[in-house]
Amino acid sequence: MCNILAALLALALPWEDPAVNSINRLPARNFVPPAAEWTKSLNGIWKYRWCGAPEQCVAGFERPDFDDSHWSTIDVPSCVEYRGHGIAHYTNVTYPHAKKPPFILNYATEKPDYNPVSSYRTTFTVPEAWKGRRVILRFEGVAAAYTVWVNGWKVGYAEDSMLPSEFDITSYLIASSANSCLQANNSLAVQVLKWCDGSYYEDQDMFRLSGIFRNVSLVAEAKDAPWDVRIEATLSDDFSRGVIVATDENGKVLKRQEVEHPRLWSAEDPYLYSVEVNGRVWRTGFRKIEIKGNVLFYNGKAIKFKGVNRHETTYDNGRTVSREIMLKDVLLMKRHNIDTVRLAHYPHDPYFYDLCDEYGLYVMAEANVESHGMGYKDECLARDPKWRDTVVERNVRNVMTHRNHPSIVFWSLGNEAGAGEAFEDAYAEVKKLDSSRPVHYESACNPWAPPSKRDLPFADVDSVMYPDWTYVRERGEWADGTRAECPLFRGGKQHHDRNHPVFVCEYAHAMGNALGGFQEFWDGFYSSDSLMGGCIWDWVDQTILKDGTWCYGGDFDEQPNDGPFCVNGITDPLRRETPKLREVAHVHRNLVVTQRPDGAYELWNRYAFTPTDRFTGRWELLENGVKVKSGELQLPLLQPGERGKLNRLPSKTAEGKECFFNFEFALKEGCKWAEKGFVVARDQVKCGAMGVWNCGNEEMGKRGNVEGGFDEKTGRLVSLKVDGREIVKKGPDLSCVRAFLDNDRRKYAKDCFDAGLARLKAELESFEDRTDAKGVRTVSVVRRVLGTKSCGFQHREDWVFRPCAGCEVTNAVAPFGPMPELPRLGLSWVLDTALERVAYYGRGPGENYADRKTASFFGVWTDTVSDMYQFYVRPQDNGYRCDVRWFELKDKDGKGVRFAADRPLFVQAQRYTWEDLYFSRHQSGEVRRNVPLKPRDEIYLNLDIGQSGLGDMSYRPLEQYRCLPREERFVLRIGASCR
Repeated sequence: MCNILAALLALALPWEDPAVNSINRLPARNFVPPAAEWTKSLNGIWKYRWCGAPEQCVAGFERPDFDDSHWSTIDVPSCVEYRGHGIAHYTNVTYPHAKKPPFILNYATEKPDYNPVSSYRTTFTVPEAWKGRRVILRFEGVAAAYTVWVNGWKVGYAEDSMLPSEFDITSYLIASSANSCLQANNSLAVQVLKWCDGSYYEDQDMFRLSGIFRNVSLVAEAKDAPWDVRIEATLSDDFSRGVIVATDENGKVLKRQEVEHPRLWSAEDPYLYSVEVNGRVWRTGFRKIEIKGNVLFYNGKAIKFKGVNRHETTYDNGRTVSREIMLKDVLLMKRHNIDTVRLAHYPHDPYFYDLCDEYGLYVMAEANVESHGMGYKDECLARDPKWRDTVVERNVRNVMTHRNHPSIVFWSLGNEAGAGEAFEDAYAEVKKLDSSRPVHYESACNPWAPPSKRDLPFADVDSVMYPDWTYVRERGEWADGTRAECPLFRGGKQHHDRNHPVFVCEYAHAMGNALGGFQEFWDGFYSSDSLMGGCIWDWVDQTILKDGTWCYGGDFDEQPNDGPFCVNGITDPLRRETPKLREVAHVHRNLVVTQRPDGAYELWNRYAFTPTDRFTGRWELLENGVKVKSGELQLPLLQPGERGKLNRLPSKTAEGKECFFNFEFALKEGCKWAEKGFVVARDQVKCGAMGVWNCGNEEMGKRGNVEGGFDEKTGRLVSLKVDGREIVKKGPDLSCVRAFLDNDRRKYAKDCFDAGLARLKAELESFEDRTDAKGVRTVSVVRRVLGTKSCGFQHREDWVFRPCAGCEVTNAVAPFGPMPELPRLGLSWVLDTALERVAYYGRGPGENYADRKTASFFGVWTDTVSDMYQFYVRPQDNGYRCDVRWFELKDKDGKGVRFAADRPLFVQAQRYTWEDLYFSRHQSGEVRRNVPLKPRDEIYLNLDIGQSGLGDMSYRPLEQYRCLPREERFVLRIGASCR
């Protein structure tokens, strides 16, 4: 077999030869478009033909006289799968083609009979004014390998989907007259293969798409103009002087500019200087990045990077992301306290870097290198010399293309591609090109990294993926010397070095309803200067809208697939704010209020470069969730990192009521990303003793009349009337499962199904109904709530009905049998459909869960049952409200029911059962299944006393956020709603 592969390699086509990454491609350069007269867009409608394999291509299609009148058309740029050609294919680790590097073989047959090919044709003219100049054909992104012909002549070939490629086509242009090569119709033909040998290093966790997906243009360059211009802005040690130097590709100085007292560039103040060279204007910024010991200093400050990973994706155009969407991403990040973006896992559209420079985002610029499907050990490509040039070239071109951008803080050698000499060489080449920035590569820190003289052989920072909350804190302790040993990471040793700063390049996996414990991560990051922060996985849900359905892996009948594992965004496919994004904004906030032991309120300025005089503040006082007072805050002048007391706040609050101070901080002046008055931070701090709260129970017995009817044979409540209005259709039933989350799939879903808890049945053990001389009725019901196996619950209910008053239900719950941890525990009700209007006192206004609720403040909130539903691409449990003191459901006339308890409740009200949600869509690896959700007429209400948090992809929720099976006793009170 090895001899056959060697023979095939000797005869290999360029797209199956690791030694060929391009033919006739010009060197990479930092590109700034020239004046409009010297550039011409070729975007538009091109002639197009798709086929499933190279041997099915039409011969001679590149000829100028080829008849393409019967071909279809396609818009350029675009991803061809979004235009109905072939299929979008989502897989995470497993290659979508057979794993036989460097060959592209059908995954199913291991034969060379499937590699989709897109053939494009168009024509263009060259302006008369371009005579005497070099005409450059520029492609900013084509996936994955392509050959270019101009006027029938083969111009060149290129791989590396995510970086621009340029070709000099001057000599290929035809003449319209004997004396001119200009103004003639020139033919351009491009043939694009979906996969090539380079695809073995483009195994990123994403939809696999193809085509000319970024801009195509012509550029006229003066023949004596520098090809590449490098801009370096350096600072003196004390930051008082700066020098800007522009050099060409040969190191010749083109311009030198000295700046006294330069204004420094940061994400908080992205100030740019303009440099004009040969008629083009570059923008640069002054900043200095230093590593001293195990701390990274940015402009002299140890800062935290509050970041996200960003894929290039849109629901309607795939990887073809418009400038409007790119700007929307940047503005959303800035407005939600995200200051860092890791370009995962490849170079992004050139315009996005410009936006980061202008609006202020720190960038980790990652090379287009990932071979996850090959693993990290014996098959790892980084250990095969044949692939060395691919790794090095992709990294060198990444640096050459982007190094003028001041927003770039880190170079990243790639992602999940293992370790080997190829990366040591890539690291060395990157440092030769640019020693001013640290190099990141997470695989350098893993235990499979080969021995080296350096602790981190090809990285300047320590890095991990998906640590738990405890590891982050303990890693900081180890770096600071307060912990003797390096903490274990996911049960194993790592190649870590305590003398390097730590960057968590992926964490807080935001798949579906997630982001549990995010506050705990940042409590850990702030515990040590060695911990720089990290990037959430990830920014926006990767999904495709097809025939009204939000599609993910498996929806296109593709195998292998990883189902909804691509739906990880803290924004949804429409880039709307979500509960996850609100939590991120709050935890990332840079103005934080706490209460000191002496009762005073303290403001902490967590900005690195911004004093508090840039903001205004307001306060308001809540009593039992209702605002009673408010006023302006007099902010102390705090420099970055300082803390100070907040004065002139009311010192007395009402006795017997639950009181909170709300704080709000806003921009004093507008800026590029937000208007004057935009709120950058909010806080809520409880006044007085933390254990004091009032749920309105004293009112429950004073309003309304509650009557109940029971079935003596089953013990079930069959009627519950409040002021004569029927409320209940079914229930309450003790229940413990939910529409399992994406994060539940490894723990709670499996355990609950294995334990038989997904189907519970109540069997009556005893029933007693008695009324005393004062007319007080007591109904006692004892039932065994059984699963389909050997565990269940003993549930006792004692209902007390008083004349012309509300009722109380005392619940005693005792688990038995081999009971697993529970997703939740509470009472499930089916209520009258008309009770659509909602009011409650608890955390809101939107969805919140036990371990994702810091952004949700206490208050009295109004809503509707329909609007309490929170959209997720794969439907799952959603819409809960935590720490609820009382909860009301009312009809349009304001009549209804109020529930309260002797402890805070977790409450969910929806028009779907958990089975409706959970079984509506398919899971990872399965073929498509879509049962469109149809709201039921009834309202499904859960009043829970226990809830397991959302947790993280790799780890269960922290102990304090788990619902453990144990004996419980709680009192539920039922009365009339307040109109």
